[in-house]
Amino acid sequence: MRRALSVFVAAAGLAPGAAGVGGEVLIGNMPGNDQARSTFLENGRIKAMGFTLDSENAWLEAVRLRLDITGPDVVPLVRIFADADGVPAELLMTLNNPIVLGVGLDDYRFTPTSRLMFEAGKTYWLVVYNTGGASLSWLASGPSVTPQGQATHAGSLYSSVSGPIPPIFNSPTLNSYEIVTCGPISAADLNADGVVDADDFFLFLELFASGDSRADLNGDETIDANDFFIYLNKFALGC
Repeated sequence: MRRALSVFVAAAGLAPGAAGVGGEVLIGNMPGNDQARSTFLENGRIKAMGFTLDSENAWLEAVRLRLDITGPDVVPLVRIFADADGVPAELLMTLNNPIVLGVGLDDYRFTPTSRLMFEAGKTYWLVVYNTGGASLSWLASGPSVTPQGQATHAGSLYSSVSGPIPPIFNSPTLNSYEIVTCGPISAADLNADGVVDADDFFLFLELFASGDSRADLNGDETIDANDFFIYLNKFALGC
């Protein structure tokens, strides 16, 4: 039974529903207004948005981006870097890519490969690039909308030649994104014993199978596969 649980958790990073909603927005300026402002990411063009945590640490649950994709072979490269003197320095994590379902404008949710904690008082950079053949644009609003939340906007950087090396030049374009965190209480700890383990997983299965409203994790009043994969994602992250 526990082996089956491990298989389900491993599959969560590959399933479309694993990129579900949930958690708390640490900082963001979504959804934006889909105006003409955007950053074309390809052939060395790369973009970064910075944010500084205020008084509390936070575990990363996901990053949400507003992207315009014009071909099926796009391969986003979404990474989190630590800050050094106002620019991205140490690479902390490369995020899992969601499944690209088609071309056009859409919101895409990128998930961590393991647990990543943002520390209070420190600055981090979200760096986005495209390693694929199709064009990828990271949308922004016009006029600009400054990201807000529990963290503070720390800058916008761009380079037209450096990718995948992070950019270092200031940019006036504030791209549309959200950093989603687990929140102060773990949503995956269903029995509230302070540990996210198999007991919580099987409790969720019982709630899911019985149609209990507590299994409606995205709040759409329907208990379906989206809720199931949302929980798998939270369980795998321990948040």
